[in-house]
Amino acid sequence: MLAGAGGFVRRGSCVTASIFSYYLTHGEAQGAVQQAEHALPLVGHSWQCNLCEMKQVTIYTDGSSRGNPGPGGYGTLLLSGKHRRELSGGFRCTTNNRMEILAAIIGLEALNQPCEVTVISDSKYLVNAMTKGWAKQWKQWRWAKKGNKPLKNADLWKRLDDATQPHKITWKWVKGHAGNAHNECCDVLATKAADTLDNPIDQGYQDTPPPPELF
Repeated sequence: MLAGAGGFVRRGSCVTASIFSYYLTHGEAQGAVQQAEHALPLVGHSWQCNLCEMKQVTIYTDGSSRGNPGPGGYGTLLLSGKHRRELSGGFRCTTNNRMEILAAIIGLEALNQPCEVTVISDSKYLVNAMTKGWAKQWKQWRWAKKGNKPLKNADLWKRLDDATQPHKITWKWVKGHAGNAHNECCDVLATKAADTLDNPIDQGYQDTPPPPELF
């Protein structure tokens, strides 16, 4: 199983492509990312990749939370050629936004080599952060907001940033519950995971300090 944000990936029964892999821990996933980075020649501060040799992967993602915060889950669908893989996991108490981010993380961490990836999500929170430069700015501010103000879900934004490094990624938004079969598949995966009994604790959410009392 692959360690999530305090939880685990639930294995699905599906065809496995050579570029999709499971890791026992998040640390092992990071190690694979580092190996992939070392395999790429470095010129200046940019990676030089032959995109003609990079495999193309489409990742659909979705997150769910019953109550927000409440029991939550993520669903991830990886597609490459004829290959398909479904991943999902749930937590006792989390938020919808955390599950949206984690769904993308899980998909990217499941790749065992640099790929040309299209990530498709119905979360504008996720897609806008990655396409409008918000995440890059938070990174420059050391995963905080301007003025060193706390950034929600900083643990997951950092982990997502790490997961993107080996790949060439295009982020796309799709309207949820609008008839897209792959998006609907992810929604089913996420909601089923959220409804699973005895889910683990989302430690990243549990460790978030409560807002200060006004009175």
